[in-house]
Amino acid sequence: VYYLSRMAGVFIWQGNYQLVLEFDELMNKGFFLIELVVAVAVLSILSSIVLPQLVNTDKLLLMAAAQQITADLRYLQEVDSNVSVGSNDFPEINTNLGLELVFFHKENNGYYLVKGSNVVKTIELPKNVAVNSSYTKVAFDTNGYTKPQHINLTVNRQNLAVIIDSAGRIRIQ
Repeated sequence: VYYLSRMAGVFIWQGNYQLVLEFDELMNKGFFLIELVVAVAVLSILSSIVLPQLVNTDKLLLMAAAQQITADLRYLQEVDSNVSVGSNDFPEINTNLGLELVFFHKENNGYYLVKGSNVVKTIELPKNVAVNSSYTKVAFDTNGYTKPQHINLTVNRQNLAVIIDSAGRIRIQ
């Protein structure tokens, strides 16, 4: 089936015969109505696929923020448990003073990785992700342990928690 133009007419090819139907004749036969129904059906199917993905963006932001915090906490735990006096395993840390994760004071959407009074890394989470914790900082000892804590993340009434238990395990719940 070939369409050239609505104004010039519609050409339908079948075998060796050519049938020419004018646009007005097709309108009278209901062709335009079928075309319109098919277009609306295609648009509704596409919108039913795309719209749920747009609704889940808050959940994706929340999960990305939780994974970022978890990765930095695990790095912090690794560094703090492997650092000893005079160790050169981690070049950014050359004393027995390890890293700490310190949450922002005014805005609740980020944190610093701090060695002593020096900021090693600044992490800003998306503006609509709020971070709340019972402690303002997290530090691990040489065995990889810290105080049990919950770091709560919130986006538009959806919550997720990064949990550090007494054995030093870090998980997202």
